[in-house]
Amino acid sequence: MMQSNRMGKNLRVVPLNPKKERVLIITHYDVDGIASAAIVLKKHPDADLMIARPHDLAEKLIVVLKNPPDRIYILDIALNDPKARERIKKLAKKARVSIVDHHPHYPHFLPHLFTHSTSKSTSQLTSMKVKRDRYLAALAAQDARLFREVRWDSELLNYALRCGEVDDDFRIRVARELAKGLKMSQIPEVVEAAERGKKKLAEILEMAKKREISVTPIFSVVHIEETRGFGGMVAGELIKDKKLVVVMSEEKGKTMFAARKHKDIPIDVGRMVNKVCAQLGGEGGGHPYAAGGSIPSKRREEFITLITEYIEERLKESRDEIGIKRGG
Repeated sequence: MMQSNRMGKNLRVVPLNPKKERVLIITHYDVDGIASAAIVLKKHPDADLMIARPHDLAEKLIVVLKNPPDRIYILDIALNDPKARERIKKLAKKARVSIVDHHPHYPHFLPHLFTHSTSKSTSQLTSMKVKRDRYLAALAAQDARLFREVRWDSELLNYALRCGEVDDDFRIRVARELAKGLKMSQIPEVVEAAERGKKKLAEILEMAKKREISVTPIFSVVHIEETRGFGGMVAGELIKDKKLVVVMSEEKGKTMFAARKHKDIPIDVGRMVNKVCAQLGGEGGGHPYAAGGSIPSKRREEFITLITEYIEERLKESRDEIGIKRGG
């Protein structure tokens, strides 16, 4: 049935039951990704939510392409994989695609789809673009003044998400609860998972310290069969001695890794692992200070060698740059 006004030549016909917009949110699994997803859910509460990582985004996009929604948000996922970028190009012809991210930008890849800045978290950018929410933006904020206000809540969620027992369904439930306006302490499932996560981190960190191997004076490697989601946090703890650390674990024929570096090391670890992984048939990327990915397990030793060479080359370039500046 149709409804119209009575304005003669200005007749305008409007369907009584307009088609409802189908919205899909694809987001990263960490605090920044979950907070960003919750912000979008505040605007689109009926949206579907999918958790993805840089290394499995391309595979998940195959499923999305079979039945594209009307609108897609891709949040906090480094688009290092060429296959993922090609599939997003195809989706952009069928749906409205918005990419919100703070990883290094890809200037030749549909820049009009991006809301991007490396100086802010994705949650901050999402809050600015989609719907203002100070609490959710601050959960993963790079601005320390904002972060102080919700530091405990952010740490609570981080421990909970890294707990090896939680899955993507848990992450989706948390995002939906946050979208309703709940705080971390008001979500019992998060509090319980965080307690388990803190205990597990302590166990894995103790094991990592015993297995840490110094490859060079500033580069260390840790190999553990299972990090249970704590690889990044363990690496973050171990860089306190001003170095770069890679924590590795095994999963179905792949070596999964997390890399972290101290702020004084003049190396972009996101760029580093992206380049090295490409040489080894793996996938990786991230920020200047933090990155992750995977490589075939049989190429683990090559990975360590190439990382070592990259670090040494970059340090030499940095020393040369300093020398040129001083000479100038």
